[in-house]
Amino acid sequence: MSTCTLRSYEPGDRQAVTDIQLATLCMGQPLPFPVQDIEVLLGLFTDYFVECEPELAHVAIDPAGRVAGYLLCALHPEREDAWRRTRLMAIARLWARRWRRYDAFTRLYYRLRLRDTWEVIRHPEPALPAVCHWNMLPHVRSSVSQQMQWQTATACLAHGVDYYGGGLTVAERHLKTAWKFVGGEMLASAPHHTLTVLTGQPIYRITLRIDARAILTNVGSRPPEPEVAPARA
Repeated sequence: MSTCTLRSYEPGDRQAVTDIQLATLCMGQPLPFPVQDIEVLLGLFTDYFVECEPELAHVAIDPAGRVAGYLLCALHPEREDAWRRTRLMAIARLWARRWRRYDAFTRLYYRLRLRDTWEVIRHPEPALPAVCHWNMLPHVRSSVSQQMQWQTATACLAHGVDYYGGGLTVAERHLKTAWKFVGGEMLASAPHHTLTVLTGQPIYRITLRIDARAILTNVGSRPPEPEVAPARA
């Protein structure tokens, strides 16, 4: 069996990050319909990490040598938040200019995303000393997660940060259990209106806080080398 490996992010990986986002945007699957200007919105969730703190970014390489996942981290989440708010205003102006030209599915999707944004504005997520964002294609998800946790925990501790966290989307039936597999503790939860409508079932976004030292204790002092099934051609 071949192993999946992590390496440092390179500028040439940017499109692969977007491709992974597109492939997993609806609970690990692509969106059920095309959305115009979607890549502009996707950049809202990843551009800060790869432009402002790229030294903390990594990608997962599958046995076929393809980028199949990414790990992004911000040790200055207050800067990331300010950057995101500025970028969000630019995206809102773009939508306003092009709204009449968007098809019905695109308008529906963006209305739902605006509702989720308003939810965050009304109920801000708990502050974290470091924020991580990781995503993987299905064929490596179960095997590379520990490597990404180890990498994040190690980087945070090297910079004097004991805790990190981020968001996780889960179905309501898994709300009390799914996050335990990631580790840490759930600080908050809120309905994810976009995914709830698209999937036809209640979906929630939860905010996790993870103890970096506990991760290294559980995983070990060396990065794990998970085995993955060979990728299909």
